[in-house]
Amino acid sequence: MRPLELPLHPKFEAILGYGGSANKVVFYLEPEADKLCYADGFGLGSANTWAYLLWAAHPSVKPHYRSGMLLLDRLERKLYVVNREEAIEALSEPRETPSESNTFGLQLHGHQPQDSASAFTEAQQLMADFVIWLGSQGQRRAA
Repeated sequence: MRPLELPLHPKFEAILGYGGSANKVVFYLEPEADKLCYADGFGLGSANTWAYLLWAAHPSVKPHYRSGMLLLDRLERKLYVVNREEAIEALSEPRETPSESNTFGLQLHGHQPQDSASAFTEAQQLMADFVIWLGSQGQRRAA
């Protein structure tokens, strides 16, 4: 397990499409489906591949991260590059069952169902904020 010494956006997991409440989440590219997925020890799901590719290719990230599974420790707010065995071990550690979750372990967040237009607008705003934040990280490293 190798820590990634990178600034971490406060909503990184939400930007990548994770809405659960587990303390540890693994993000990985599924080569056969050509998409980003996540696992949190309670369930699996599809994630935001475009956000991941944007993040991984950014000049503030690319020199530090080439590829591999990412483990996000949500309590420490740290990212680690892990192999399959390390990911399984990390997600197998004792933990509490997420509260207010559905059968896939995805937190419901107490939100009322959104119409697709407002969900799309919210996702667009989150990505726009993420792009601006990434740009500011590149400027900080250059200074």
